[in-house]
Amino acid sequence: MDKRKAYVHDPLMARMALLDYRVRPQGGQWQAPAVVQVREFPHSDAHVLETLKPGERYRRSGVVEHGGHVWDQIVLYADGAVGYVRR
Repeated sequence: MDKRKAYVHDPLMARMALLDYRVRPQGGQWQAPAVVQVREFPHSDAHVLETLKPGERYRRSGVVEHGGHVWDQIVLYADGAVGYVRR
């Protein structure tokens, strides 16, 4: 076990990494109903990865319920990386 000390340079990222949420798999297409922000985690404080225009389509890979909100998990990039959009 590595016991070296480390320093957190981004407290927000550390907080997001500790979020407790479960993704329910769900397929199908997702389409932006308006201008929406895709976030790195299913939380309103998470970093914004992209801002999408109305009508843009992506593959939905799951749904997350966290903090009283429902988030769609979409495959945002060609390498399979996902992002979260609040409904």
